[in-house]
Amino acid sequence: MTRSAKAVLIGISVATAINYAVSSFGGDILFNTGRVIVAFVGGWLVVSRGAAGLWVAASVGPLVMLIDHVILKGGYFIWAHYYLPQAMEGEGLLAAGGVLLSYAMFLPIAAVCSLMGGLAARNRRQGVQAHP
Repeated sequence: MTRSAKAVLIGISVATAINYAVSSFGGDILFNTGRVIVAFVGGWLVVSRGAAGLWVAASVGPLVMLIDHVILKGGYFIWAHYYLPQAMEGEGLLAAGGVLLSYAMFLPIAAVCSLMGGLAARNRRQGVQAHP
């Protein structure tokens, strides 16, 4: 696993830990701020290392959300629906559907965050050649 991928995965883990440790409105703000930072840094790392262009950098944000939001959170809702139905009050599948809907809704924002990181890396370092 490359250092860039490790950095993104560590960022996802830290943001997720913050969200669950501080489960309130403030925790949600910190979590989403962390998610934006992870997407930005991921786009930055992809371009600054010359690993790929701006299209790949723009896909880092949606990938971060896919792992964190759809797989972890949505997967938990589905798991809880079948194994902890009393905790979900029978609404686990509905919650998982909401996760998919919110992923589709916020996908462009996630892509823009990581694209901005890629553009910042390309503009900062003249030696980096990133093509859209």
